Amino acid sequence: ELSVRKVIEGLAKALRLSANLPTPIRNEIEIPKRPPTLCPGCGHRSTYYAVKLGVLRSRVKPVYANDIGCYTLGIFPPFRMADFTWSMGSSIGIGSGISRFSDQPVIAFIGDSTFYHAGVPGLTNAVYNNIPLIVVVMDNSITAMTGHQPHPGSGVGPTGERRPVIKIEDIARAVGVEFVEVVDAYDVFKIRDVVQEAIKYVRERKKPAVIISKKPCALMTARMARRRGEEIIPYYIDTERCIRCGICTDQFACPAIVREEDVFKILPELCVGCGVCAEICPAKAIHSVKGE
Repeated sequence: ELSVRKVIEGLAKALRLSANLPTPIRNEIEIPKRPPTLCPGCGHRSTYYAVKLGVLRSRVKPVYANDIGCYTLGIFPPFRMADFTWSMGSSIGIGSGISRFSDQPVIAFIGDSTFYHAGVPGLTNAVYNNIPLIVVVMDNSITAMTGHQPHPGSGVGPTGERRPVIKIEDIARAVGVEFVEVVDAYDVFKIRDVVQEAIKYVRERKKPAVIISKKPCALMTARMARRRGEEIIPYYIDTERCIRCGICTDQFACPAIVREEDVFKILPELCVGCGVCAEICPAKAIHSVKGE
């Protein structure tokens, strides 16, 4: 990757100048290595988890087409829901091609900004050619990965001025998609059920289905709450009720939930209070610290 130092050195060499850069400070402490992960409270995590539940209930083994964005991290454990990722918008296009020659259902994940940028032509083509493809749009209302730039669905322009919201569901219906469902990304069991319906639909009707999983970016939501002076209420785990099944850490994998030996706990400094962990906990051992 480029750094300020590398750029200065390159310019100095090209212009035959002396850069006079300070000697870099060497860190003798090795930084702990960890894989990249979706943020606490990210709607993409709950969407992936819910889609997997729907797939398991449908007893199918899909081909997962993924795209470019924060949600690309779905390629990593525990989800492993990216059989390929190529370029912006390619999930729908390549997924459509695979659908023609595979008995397995194809589920294409694409973000909202990527959909506006390069997903509409692929979806139009899928409708035109009667492609039995499930498109899951991961809608967090912003272009999060590159710095929270607005897009046609954000409702604001680059300098914060109000702009019209162009709804993804309206675009999908306008190009001819008949199965269009908008769901709350935190409503795990609703998404699970909709995924089951979508799998049944594409198999029987041989047409594309679109599921739009909506929840504003957790980083943006937390930032705006702090600016308004609102308190973020974290959750906690009742250790007496916890059955130590590991669903919250091993299957849902929220980074705000940790396991220390045989005890599970939520780090309040990381928890954004989304409550999805409480929804999926089979022992109902997770609660808001304010009892809500």
